[in-house]
Amino acid sequence: MKTIALVDTLWGGHHPTYLKFFAKTLLELGHEVIVLCPAPEEMNLWIASHCPELANNFHCFELHEPSPSQFSSRRLQARGMAVARWQRAAQSIQEISSKLGKAPDITFFAWLDTYLRLIPAITDTIFPYPWSGLYFRPRYLRIPPKFQWMRHGILNPLSVLKSSHCPVVAVLDEGIAEKLQQKLNKPVVVLTDITDESPPDMSFEIAQKIRAKAAGRKIVGLLGSLDRRKGTLTLLEVSRQASDRWFFVFAGRLAEPVFTAAELAKIQEIVKVNPDNCFF
Repeated sequence: MKTIALVDTLWGGHHPTYLKFFAKTLLELGHEVIVLCPAPEEMNLWIASHCPELANNFHCFELHEPSPSQFSSRRLQARGMAVARWQRAAQSIQEISSKLGKAPDITFFAWLDTYLRLIPAITDTIFPYPWSGLYFRPRYLRIPPKFQWMRHGILNPLSVLKSSHCPVVAVLDEGIAEKLQQKLNKPVVVLTDITDESPPDMSFEIAQKIRAKAAGRKIVGLLGSLDRRKGTLTLLEVSRQASDRWFFVFAGRLAEPVFTAAELAKIQEIVKVNPDNCFF
């Protein structure tokens, strides 16, 4: 039996689903699982409901995102936040190890993307434990970044993944796995995508409101984290131009920091108007 810590400080969109299924799968494989996340009570209840016979090998502790960085530059903000995340994770692992009387054999970051933008010399000093993680959006391997010839050291988005403390990296994008493995000179594992197959609750009040307002029109939904990269602005414009046959549902948390002030004002105005073919 290995002791495996799972870490995710985000709790919207796919994050809860992935963390729950990662924990359940590892428990079923016979491992002891420690989870650090923003909603430990929800995790405990879910594990107790879906695999109660394994609950004795499950421990969950609270961990949130650090306070926003005060740097004015977005690049420095990202690096400052990455340092703070590693520091928080290290402090939590140290405290949990003292409480349980043992350290995890490995820590797995379920959203590794926001822990990058540093170099191994920094992360190895802050977090002196074996770790791995899911590199969710390796866009640099799909779309070459600007000034690629300068991307070395701390400017290399893959630099942290070369740490000797990280024996293996997980990805969902099978198309870049071999390329990433060559760049890192270490195993890259492709995980299968997962989803919650629980049947929908048709009596759910919001679902009933959506069906009533849609009035038989085809329903198009944007669910989870409402981010710029997910086409929020584009779908809002489509909803304006295709008002007759289609009904549009926007449900989730709006990622306000990624939008400009003008874009946020436009979104808020549309929500305020509450068009007949939209549900917010």
